[in-house]
Amino acid sequence: MENDEDLDRLVDLLLREELGGEKPPELSKEILARAAGSRAESDGQSRPGPGLASSPAGLWRRLRWASLAAAATIVVVAGYLLSHRGDPLQGLRIAAAAAPVTQEMDGYCQLVLEPRGALVINGKPKAREVFLEQGSVTCTVKENLGTLAVGSGLGIVSVRGTVFKVTLAGQEGAGAGQLSVQVFSGKVLLSPPGGADVILAAEKDKPQEGGFLTGILTGASGTEVTVIPDGEDEGVKYLPKPVGGGLDNGMLETLKHLYPRNRVRLIWACSEPRRVLGIELLTPKEHAGTVTGTVVRKGDIWVDVKPQAGPPDRYTIGFTSAGVKKELVASLSRMQKGDTVTLVWSFTPNNCKRIERID
Repeated sequence: MENDEDLDRLVDLLLREELGGEKPPELSKEILARAAGSRAESDGQSRPGPGLASSPAGLWRRLRWASLAAAATIVVVAGYLLSHRGDPLQGLRIAAAAAPVTQEMDGYCQLVLEPRGALVINGKPKAREVFLEQGSVTCTVKENLGTLAVGSGLGIVSVRGTVFKVTLAGQEGAGAGQLSVQVFSGKVLLSPPGGADVILAAEKDKPQEGGFLTGILTGASGTEVTVIPDGEDEGVKYLPKPVGGGLDNGMLETLKHLYPRNRVRLIWACSEPRRVLGIELLTPKEHAGTVTGTVVRKGDIWVDVKPQAGPPDRYTIGFTSAGVKKELVASLSRMQKGDTVTLVWSFTPNNCKRIERID
């Protein structure tokens, strides 16, 4: 009886380990019943008493009984795990080291993850969702057989039938960085968090490029914006898309209400020149605070500081009726790239983080 209890505990432990700590249903009784039935059929004898363990024949029968119990364990556990997990791709994480990794999905889609990339597969058969953790993945989707969505915290790229490549770069925490797309055939739908969807279609003679990014808005005029994307050092200009004989009137109106020195989220398309398809200011959750981080860029009255966790942001010395605070200008002039600084800031009505104090 003591050995039965030990086997009960063993089966329960194996199941818990396989299921990530989840308590499994009571299967040990079924396992033992199957094993006992198999044993009875094999030797036609009743269960040996404790005294038989000391005899060679009794020991042999107990070892044979244990092997039958193990076989029954495999059958019952395997059956349970198949029914419990069902979809082998659900939650599957793939990481590529020095060589690309290819993953087929449900007979309608193929993923090729480039070296040093990582992703997680979710969703349902023929309606897969891929979360790109890092790197690049090329996706081939057969038309009218299923859907695929590839995304990160920056946005989602979804398709029904096409060939495209998604690359995640400049990642600075959840929802910050660059998610770029190359569409080789067909169309994809770009869906930013809380924004309007944008269709990106391949051209006849070359792939179409586009994507999502976050960064610091350094310039805004009536016809263009300049943004330093997260993960890069230089600003990039973006123009509204052409419509008829001019530029997109809706985007031209949006550009009038942008304030430089703020963080933005942007959807873009085309490689040269890059076109802005959507843009929004990223307002901080708090309107005042303290930041400690590394100086990545600076000017006469502003500094870009990157905290240990998160993307860089721009902090500016505000103007008053008497001009700028000279002590702040002096402190800023002594800063060097790579210095660690602590700033006390406030968010002003003209939408920028203003330096109140440099500690």
